Amino acid sequence: MSFFEEIGNLLGLDWARIAVGYSVVNYNGEAVYIEGIKKVVSLSDTETVFDAGKGRVRITGEGLSVFALEEKTAVIKGRITAVSEVV
Repeated sequence: MSFFEEIGNLLGLDWARIAVGYSVVNYNGEAVYIEGIKKVVSLSDTETVFDAGKGRVRITGEGLSVFALEEKTAVIKGRITAVSEVV
């Protein structure tokens, strides 16, 4: 069970709601962990965009780099200034 599944269970959210969305953790503006991504849309040292859930997630900052990328998860490191949803 993933971290976000455990939190969803604690909050009483059913699996269907969790599975169609995405979840993000911003670690003090130094890194972002995102779960529920479908694909990388764009990648640069100032902006990274993922297809995730029903929309897109944009991570902006400086010196961004992909630290880890797996099937549905990613870790982006750098100076994170914003994480936003793009519909």
